[in-house]
Amino acid sequence: MSRHQHFLMAEHLLCHAPTQVASQVVSALEKPCSRPVKAKESKRPAAPERDYFKTCVSATKQSRICSKKHKYFCTSCERPFVEKADWKRHEETYQERPEMFKCDLCPAIYFLEKDFTKHHKEKHRCTSCADTTTRSKKAHAISAKRRRMTRTGWGCGFCCHFSTDWTERCDHVARHMEKEGLTNMNWYHSKVIYSLLQRPAIYHQWERLLLTQPGLTNCAWNQHSTGRVEGYPERNPIPQLQDYLEYFTPEQDAAALVRLAYSKIVKSSSPPRTSAPPPVPPKDYLDTSLQGWTDEVDCWAPLTTSVIEDDILPTGMCGLDGWYGN
Repeated sequence: MSRHQHFLMAEHLLCHAPTQVASQVVSALEKPCSRPVKAKESKRPAAPERDYFKTCVSATKQSRICSKKHKYFCTSCERPFVEKADWKRHEETYQERPEMFKCDLCPAIYFLEKDFTKHHKEKHRCTSCADTTTRSKKAHAISAKRRRMTRTGWGCGFCCHFSTDWTERCDHVARHMEKEGLTNMNWYHSKVIYSLLQRPAIYHQWERLLLTQPGLTNCAWNQHSTGRVEGYPERNPIPQLQDYLEYFTPEQDAAALVRLAYSKIVKSSSPPRTSAPPPVPPKDYLDTSLQGWTDEVDCWAPLTTSVIEDDILPTGMCGLDGWYGN
């Protein structure tokens, strides 16, 4: 029955049918039409925001490892390399990153010009980036390039050496690997901090502090609490000791930074000393002194063998004696 016929029948019943039937028809007409309710569409969970400032330390993707002998290694993620150029390019790309390329059509950020150009061409079909002429590509990449805050100094983890030039730093570290055969097992975070404290503006304040601490001979820094912060300064604006030392500028407070370095020292433990004076040696001291030394070592043996190694504590503690004499 069509809608028009339905209304004609209702009008006929209202005019000619009994009152009870007419009221039923009216009530039926007044009821709202029931329409099927659509189920709410479930929203897809939002994809996690990509961390564009992630470095090689937390990267999971690893390229195929070459079977040749690895002479170099990344001083941050310890990834091995055969060629010096590949090692240097890796550290510069994933750790230094002096510049970045920010996409103007989406939140994407890249640290190499070729990666930005590829993204703009494939993701956004950019005609400028797809142009075969180098000049057109360069113009778009230049407009997207941004300078980042860069490090002003680097410390060597093999020895006590401070560098203010990136190329000189890489050449210095490479010589340790090439001529001395040093590996990542010989690289110590505490030596990196010692080296960074050699910066002339900081070294003067550090030397003054050492004069007030004559008993400070062996100390170290924990890499977990004083090492580089991944994503600093864009993603994580709170630096740690190594970041402060590497990004130091002359207008900053060197004395305050030295106090921070001292407060972060993990001091080495030493056997307890008794306050009683040592006993008077016997007449045949020359014959018995050696035996006394060996007895003292034996009494400490149960204690030293019972100490459990803790991987969290820093390694490669270095003595301060003789480091600052020159």
